[in-house]
Amino acid sequence: MTPIVDALYPEARRFVLYRDIEQIQASTDRHGVKFNAAEEMKILDAIEVPRIYSSMFGDLEYLEILWKAIIGLPFDAERARMLSEMRIDTDVRKYFAHRPYLNPVARG
Repeated sequence: MTPIVDALYPEARRFVLYRDIEQIQASTDRHGVKFNAAEEMKILDAIEVPRIYSSMFGDLEYLEILWKAIIGLPFDAERARMLSEMRIDTDVRKYFAHRPYLNPVARG
């Protein structure tokens, strides 16, 4: 895939994580990163590696297939179900908007 990765980890398995192009573009734009998600997706489409679709992360059957293919250990469906139902905010502003009592800036 890349000469550096190939040199450092010749046996490494590679995967492409697919996300919605609009989500990727919005995220990179919000953080001031110059990135053309649509063009990058064309490059990824040409690479012959297994794809992982983030849009399918809520599907336990799909997660089980991924788990077995990548990890190779027994799949804990109940744990996966509980984790998939959790609310996870990766944007700190959204996190504190839902929990103003935890915001250190608002507390002064």
